[in-house]
Amino acid sequence: MRKRKPNRRFISIFILFLIILCCVTTYGTYSYYSKVQKRIEMVLGPPSSTLNFQQKFSLILHISRELDELSTTKQPNNDGDVVFKILQGENATTVGQKLFEQDLLSNPNAFTHYLIYTGGDKKLQSGTYLLNKSMTPLEIGNTFQSNAKSIINFDVLPGWRAEQIGLALAASGVSLPEKHFSIVAKRIGAEGYLLPDSYLFRRNTNAEAIINLMMNNALDYISGDIHSGFSDQGLSDEQAVILASIVQREVVVEDEMPLIASVFLNRYHAGMKLEADPTVQYALGFIPSLNSWWKNPLSLDDLQIDSPYNTYRYPGLPPTPICNPGKNALKSIAFPSDTSYYYFRAKCDQSGRHNFSQTFEEHINNACP
Repeated sequence: MRKRKPNRRFISIFILFLIILCCVTTYGTYSYYSKVQKRIEMVLGPPSSTLNFQQKFSLILHISRELDELSTTKQPNNDGDVVFKILQGENATTVGQKLFEQDLLSNPNAFTHYLIYTGGDKKLQSGTYLLNKSMTPLEIGNTFQSNAKSIINFDVLPGWRAEQIGLALAASGVSLPEKHFSIVAKRIGAEGYLLPDSYLFRRNTNAEAIINLMMNNALDYISGDIHSGFSDQGLSDEQAVILASIVQREVVVEDEMPLIASVFLNRYHAGMKLEADPTVQYALGFIPSLNSWWKNPLSLDDLQIDSPYNTYRYPGLPPTPICNPGKNALKSIAFPSDTSYYYFRAKCDQSGRHNFSQTFEEHINNACP
């Protein structure tokens, strides 16, 4: 029996059908891909030039299903700040996972795809960032790629006056004119309430916001037991902060603070002049020849300066705090040592410690040979 030969016409038609089907499918796929690509580029911009065709194709297909998530915040009604750190060498996948673990992202994979698509994975800046819980993944990604939006860790040292804080801020990279911070601080009466501490804020934060952050920190610390301690000493908060600022500048060895505080409290309540060198130093201001805000030692002429801050000439407290006292200085005024001392003088051993005395005669006898 002879085998039937295949119908060549049928085979040709079938092959043609397959070719047409392939063309239609390819055209449909390409048309869909083109539409998706245009939509993504409208939101994210063009893909990174470092990606090959296969990478672009894969990322565009992924992002087409994730685009809405990238523009949506996980916590729209929560404006709390979160400190986030990117360590040196961390990649987009690691960062996305950390964001997810800190409840800042719903889909870490979408965030990673977005960074790789835009080339942001190669622009990640290591450092500390202050993120907001209401930020979208797109906003978070933009923050990571911008040095201007990263934050700094800024330390205010005990005993600094507002001008010194302003100079340190300018040197740290905060976008403030060198003297602007101290001008604003003095204008609103912030001297004394810029609590020495470690602070985190964005580099582009304005002076008012930084001052409010520090003042709120001071007011939080002063409330409660510290405020009660001030009241027990017969002082208002303002009076106590002024005295604490003097103690802060007088002390060399910190554990002497309660003793030095007791001296100034005893003198103040007795109606004696405080006769504190730091108040004169504050009145003198910046000394260019010494490149310092705190002249030491003072001359006899310095002690004659006619200023309401000169506690050698005028009784009572100076008009304002003379520096920004730290927590221990504030605590020393709230809870001073119980003494009958009215005088103190530096010991002669260069230790930074002092001899304390009740009478002026004892004080004179404590002078170095």
